[in-house]
This record gives sequence, structure tokens and C-alpha cells, in this order.
Amino acid sequence: KWTVPQRFFLHFYWFGVAWTSFLLVITWNYASKTAPLHRYKVWVSVFLLLLMETHVLRRLYETIYVLNYSPSARMHILGYLTGLFFYAAAPLSLCHFCAFKALNFAVDEGSLRRRDREQREEYAIPRGDWFELVSSPHYTAEMLIYAGLLIASGATDYIMWLLLLFVVSWASPWKLVWF
Repeated sequence: KWTVPQRFFLHFYWFGVAWTSFLLVITWNYASKTAPLHRYKVWVSVFLLLLMETHVLRRLYETIYVLNYSPSARMHILGYLTGLFFYAAAPLSLCHFCAFKALNFAVDEGSLRRRDREQREEYAIPRGDWFELVSSPHYTAEMLIYAGLLIASGATDYIMWLLLLFVVSWASPWKLVWF
């Protein structure tokens, strides 16, 4: 009764590849910017995550291209959930001592707020780089994305034109007059 198709093993490996890749990227970034090579414990975690990534990529390849699951083959839902848990916990165990530091480091690196100075509670408009040319990078990117979709569609579909028109009108600075 409580079973899923055995081909759902594929979910373990897709999840494993995504999760291990994420941990590998943030740990590598953290190690390369904060840990000199003589502090090898972080670098050992990077190496172990590389090995785990190789393993889950191999298993993903096997599941897609080598194994041929019978349509009647089933596994118990608890086995399925255990497999998902395993591919969440195993890579995390390889970098357990620095994973949260690496995640916080990655979040701080992507933040527009400076951590070296006293943080202000009020909002400040970012300055420098592209912010000198574009007042709202988010909305500009949205308009470029939908313009790209219009071009990719051949620019013949009026729905795509309406979609772009909507995004441009919604993202424009004069929308403030409407509200």
C-alpha cells in the first residue's frame, strides 16, 4: 500500500547532486577566501564533497542510462524517505563543522549591506558600479528578460508583446503616479 515506483531512486541522485553542489560551492568559496592552506580541515571538507559529488553524479548517470527498472518494481515509502534523508545528511556530514559558517559567509558576501560598519536601520540607495546607470536593477533585469523572451518567440505573438508591455509599465518609475 505505502509504496512508490523503484524508478524514484532517480530523485535521490538529482537531490544529491543539487545539494552536494550547493554545499561544495559555498564551502569552496568559504575555504578559498578565509582558510589558508595550512588550515586543512576546511579543505579536507572540500575534497570530501568533491568525492561525494563524483559519487552522486555517477549514481545519477547509472540510474538514467544503465539501470532499467521494471514497471512493477516498488519500494516502501519509508525506504524512499530514508534515501532522501541520507542524501541530505551524508554531504552535510562531510562539512558539518563549517557548513553554517560557509552559508553565513555566502549570505554576507551577497548582501548589499556592509558588515564592516555600523548597520543603519533605514534604507539607503546603493551607489557605484551599475547603480550609477540604472536606478532599479531588479526591474531593469525583468524588462530585459521579457524583451529576450519576446525576441526568442520571434516577436510575432501579440501575447508576448502584451506581457512585455505589462512588465515595462509595471516596472516603470511613473507607476507611482497610479497608486
